[in-house]
Amino acid sequence: MNSRILTIILYLVLIILLINVYNAIENKAVFFMQWGDKLNEELHIENIIILITDDNKTETTAETEYQANIQREKAVQKAVEERRSVILRIETTTINNYPFDVVTLSQSQKSELDTIADILNYYSDINVIIVGHTCEIGSKNINLRKGLKRAETGKEYLIEKGIASERVSVESKGKTQPLIPNISRENRKQNRRIEFVVE
Repeated sequence: MNSRILTIILYLVLIILLINVYNAIENKAVFFMQWGDKLNEELHIENIIILITDDNKTETTAETEYQANIQREKAVQKAVEERRSVILRIETTTINNYPFDVVTLSQSQKSELDTIADILNYYSDINVIIVGHTCEIGSKNINLRKGLKRAETGKEYLIEKGIASERVSVESKGKTQPLIPNISRENRKQNRRIEFVVE
């Protein structure tokens, strides 16, 4: 009898132990499940943050590239406009007021050529043609030679200022293209000139 009671007691103790172990396991499982859910939630939030950060980085990079492209386009446009302005400056320069039969340059004419030399030294890809002109006094051939000599004198001066010879061509129109009618001494001085054409 005593052994039966002892056996029952042992069974009861064993059952109680099993219940306690089960409860402990269940509590731990709940804890781990909750912990796992929390971890998943944190990871999800972290992934969202990473995605947002990546999107912001992508947007920032795209915006930076866009701004850089705009700046490049502005710089190119500015360079094109400056070049047009420089070419216009060269082609609207007229060096005149030569006395009759004179082909050498005066000091004021050299000063005007200095400006052209500065431009050509800066823009090394621009080449020019110097065109010599005369008034109507004298024959066609004499005036063609005189116009050419004026152009050559201008070229020599530019070479002295550092411009390569092959960048400057010369030609003469003689008396065929007056700026104004040759009806006075002053008008004739204006027509005796050199002009520049950008090649």
